[in-house]
Amino acid sequence: MSKRVSPESIFVADSLAEGPARPLSEWGENGLLWLVNATVFWPRGFALGLAFREDPANGDEYLAGYNIEGDGTEPFAASTEEMAQQRFEAVEALFARLKKESSE
Repeated sequence: MSKRVSPESIFVADSLAEGPARPLSEWGENGLLWLVNATVFWPRGFALGLAFREDPANGDEYLAGYNIEGDGTEPFAASTEEMAQQRFEAVEALFARLKKESSE
């Protein structure tokens, strides 16, 4: 059975985590960045971007922060129908995996 987490506690969820934290770098691959942008940011004239940097010590890429672009005056239309369908399918696949993992 899953644990219920309140929205206020999402930032301290490490103590509730049952597995390793997923890297934010996956957001582009699994469609979450598209979903958040398409439903929250783009309609309001903004876009969320993840800022990656290269670690000079080892060359690995890491998430350094985020950017919010736009001025809020016009909605963004950054997806083609085909791209939107691909990203939506990626999000659905992620949710299916998470459901499966939580029931194991």
